[in-house]
Amino acid sequence: SRTPADFACAVAFMESFLQAVGLSSSPSAPQLRQMSSFRSSKSSKWQPLSGGHSETPRSSEDLHELLPDLASIAAATEQGILALEEEARSLERAPLQEALNLIQQWSQGLRRRPRAEESLASFKAKFLRSNALEKALEGLRKNVPLRNAVFDRPLFASSEDSSPAEAFLAELRSVMQLCLPRSAAQLAEPTLQVVLAESADPSEVTAALTALRAFKEDWREVVRSQAVRGLERRLDSLTYELQKTPGSAALSSARRASQ
Repeated sequence: SRTPADFACAVAFMESFLQAVGLSSSPSAPQLRQMSSFRSSKSSKWQPLSGGHSETPRSSEDLHELLPDLASIAAATEQGILALEEEARSLERAPLQEALNLIQQWSQGLRRRPRAEESLASFKAKFLRSNALEKALEGLRKNVPLRNAVFDRPLFASSEDSSPAEAFLAELRSVMQLCLPRSAAQLAEPTLQVVLAESADPSEVTAALTALRAFKEDWREVVRSQAVRGLERRLDSLTYELQKTPGSAALSSARRASQ
């Protein structure tokens, strides 16, 4: 599969070509401005694009400007991380309905797929980079009234109506699964059972949270995935501009004939 660097090379080549034929490329999306637009450089070297036969300008400085700056994005998540971890600590004292509302809010934020032009410091990037999930589970374990409300459910409750306790457990399980790769999603249920079990030994709880932290999805992969979508969108836009260039059809026909 193509990496952000591969798409950056393609975008850089397309923008250089359009500038060479006298066309001004369309304005970059906000997300691409965040990553910094490609600047043509006389020192650009021509190297083959990995996985292909075409050549593109691949000055390391130019390509770096098209790729997401993880250090800057990490800095942009700091305030959001502090807020998330403060919310997580509040679960130590929150009543059931309040805790349910917060977990539902997290679940919705994690499910939402950021648009390509939005900030790369997305809710999911902030949440995965934070320790909010681990702190939330630690807080819920200390919240004895909530834990009793979750586990002391009526034996003969109607199957048609989901109680707040059942809804809370379902949403919490969902949040955990959304933070894990699909291959590790099955860890959510046993981890939840261990953390919320009154009889669980502290060492068992620590081991469960350590495993959860180890398997949690890498926030940098979430950023790279969004960056790739942004570069794909930019490449599509540049390809459309190229198709409108006089003589581009003949150029494409000649290229196909030479292959």
